[in-house]
Amino acid sequence: MKCPNCSTELNDNARFCPQCGASIDSTDDALSNHNPIPEHETVSPRRSGGNRAQRRAGKRNKKPDNSKKKPLIIAIIALVLVIAIVLGVIFFVSRKTVSAKELQKAKDNYLPPAQAVTIDTSLSDPSNDAIQFKYDDHARIISCTYSVNKMTYDQRYTYDENMRKINVETTYRAQPIFTKELDYDRVTKPDTFEEVDGYYIRLCKEDLADTGATEPPQETAAPEATEPETTEPPTEEPTEEPTDPPADWKELYIDYLGSMSIDCSSGTLLHINDDDTPELILYTEAAAAPTYICFISDQSVQSFATGMSEGISYASNTGYFVSGRMRFGTYSGIIYYFDGNSVSEEHHISSENINKGDYEVDGEKMSSDEYKSFIDSFSFTEIDSKLTPKNSLPDYIRNY
Repeated sequence: MKCPNCSTELNDNARFCPQCGASIDSTDDALSNHNPIPEHETVSPRRSGGNRAQRRAGKRNKKPDNSKKKPLIIAIIALVLVIAIVLGVIFFVSRKTVSAKELQKAKDNYLPPAQAVTIDTSLSDPSNDAIQFKYDDHARIISCTYSVNKMTYDQRYTYDENMRKINVETTYRAQPIFTKELDYDRVTKPDTFEEVDGYYIRLCKEDLADTGATEPPQETAAPEATEPETTEPPTEEPTEEPTDPPADWKELYIDYLGSMSIDCSSGTLLHINDDDTPELILYTEAAAAPTYICFISDQSVQSFATGMSEGISYASNTGYFVSGRMRFGTYSGIIYYFDGNSVSEEHHISSENINKGDYEVDGEKMSSDEYKSFIDSFSFTEIDSKLTPKNSLPDYIRNY
């Protein structure tokens, strides 16, 4: 074996060159430099210290190997992305999910937009910080979003030109809570915001056009004058005594409130059947007392007491309404029909144990889906207008 520095012959076990003092461990460094020292050249032993300093400097200047860090960085980035996706899914699902307690709170705190937010009806777009409207190409409202008692409600408006009806569906966090049907005929001015039953409505001229217009009568020439024939004077027909015009339904309801024996606490007006006169709904203060449906028949106010005590839901302009109550997980109710003159019981419904799904209609047991399908066929909605206290009912009726 030769010294890699001065080419002196060495023993195989030598660790240092006795001639130049070079370390035999430097063999790899000398070979890697491809610069061997000629055999005839001798080197002083002092140069060995310089070689060691150069090797240490080379080690210090050697760049760190980052190849092992790249997979770790990629793994961290991927983990962050996965966490972000999972959190996004959780937020989306939680946005669509609402507890029964929160949904009931949303129903209890609900007010129609006109009762919750005041707008400038003279503006083409009266949206403000409290309420936002969107419109179709006829400038009619198609949706609005507003807040009541720190709860945000969304409403969607759909228009039925044939039936001249406006359907308003109210949702809370994508969950439907109320529907309201309004008549085109309740709107008096085109292209202007108006308040109808607590809702803001704007219709165009085409919506309010009079579809029953007839051609004006044609003028005809006056007949030529002729000599009157001599006849006996006609016998006068007896005339009926003039009768007083029928009393206005508002006056009848107001007079009834002043003379009734029902101890009511609040009330509202609803169109339960399809005539032009609304029904007066009265609530009492007692917890177990019934709800009263008051209506006008033969120029007098009649009243009907429901068999249940927790208010009513109704299907607008159909005559159907339902009254029921919940006790210890068991619901029972009666579906009534009002024909304008009287009220009759149509169906008895119950769910003896909601958790077990024991549903009945008129004594016949049925599944949850069958029961839901039966109830949905009536399209009942809860009374979504704000109840008016008894002492304010007369003014409420006059301004209706």
